[in-house]
Amino acid sequence: MLQRRQYAGFWLRIFSFAVDYVLIQIVFVCLSLLITPETVKLGEPWELTLLNIGLQLIAASMVIMPFWLFMAASPGKRLFGLSIIDLETGEAPSKSQYLIRFFSSIVSVAALMLGVIWIAFDIKKQGWHDKLAKTSVISSGPRRKIFINYRQKVSLMQAGRVSDAIAANFGYNAIFHDKSSLVGGSNWKQGIEESLKSCAVMLVVIGDGWLDQRNPDGTRRLDDPDDYVAMEIATALKNDFKVVPVLVDNAPRLHSDDLPDRIKDLAFIEPIIIRDDDWNADIRKVIEAIYLYTEDPRKIGWRNFTSLFFSFCGMMMVSEDVVATQDAIAGGLLGIIGAVFGLASFARFRVVSSHARSWSIGLIIFAALVVITAISDS
Repeated sequence: MLQRRQYAGFWLRIFSFAVDYVLIQIVFVCLSLLITPETVKLGEPWELTLLNIGLQLIAASMVIMPFWLFMAASPGKRLFGLSIIDLETGEAPSKSQYLIRFFSSIVSVAALMLGVIWIAFDIKKQGWHDKLAKTSVISSGPRRKIFINYRQKVSLMQAGRVSDAIAANFGYNAIFHDKSSLVGGSNWKQGIEESLKSCAVMLVVIGDGWLDQRNPDGTRRLDDPDDYVAMEIATALKNDFKVVPVLVDNAPRLHSDDLPDRIKDLAFIEPIIIRDDDWNADIRKVIEAIYLYTEDPRKIGWRNFTSLFFSFCGMMMVSEDVVATQDAIAGGLLGIIGAVFGLASFARFRVVSSHARSWSIGLIIFAALVVITAISDS
């Protein structure tokens, strides 16, 4: 199933690069302290020596390459929801492309950032390193999709309203919405099956009369083995996808006795009721449910990166042998800010992402150590 690519713009790329740069410098300082601690003077510009250049390259490879290989994005790109793709296939680039991209990005930056500025003027938003590696960067949206199931003759308009509300939060590329998601010449049944494979949550929009829709011969459509609505629901239930019934137009709750065997379990799932007189509040419940089920379990989150940034700055303030009182106070405040962002991240991801939760716990401990050091130095 084909989807329009959304190439990441210049400023998004710049912001993601800034995040990567901060992380690279953190690793660079740590490496310098391990290898040549006597030459490290925190707070002062590092000297342009072959050793420092080599350590910068090692730090960059340690920060960038693992994320590229396993997540098709650097930490900064992950933070802003961007992904690197092979320009021709649309899939993740090969290892050789990553290597070409890594070393050519040095040229893009060294040439007075001209290779990076080129992104702003290129149609496909490619820098010099992208062109040499034949890659591009796209806005990826949620890794797992939202499938909207509905009966056209019963709830077409309401399903469209639900779809628009979801797209405002997640983007249209994250939604499979029958005809609007299929292109001319595509196989309808195959498109449905492919989309269901990448589906994290299915919204079943149920309007008044959904149960009793009939075929021309008078048989109920839900009982028809080829009924696409029942087929989609049955496939989602069978494969343990999250299915959320959404009741619109005063539709009654479902009862298992009214459903064919293959979708009887739908009756035991708590529905979300959307009322016309309280649409905004009710659609917010749908959005919150989708956030819960589509959250990427490998996501780290911008709060964790912000926590790392403030805590690292605080550490720099209190890492000298002799620390002035004002520096200790400033470092302590930065550590407290880092802890606040770490706690906020933990609260955000405590259910949906164990990976981000682990980062949050580690960063809270790091921030606490910064604060303790600042107190002892003051």
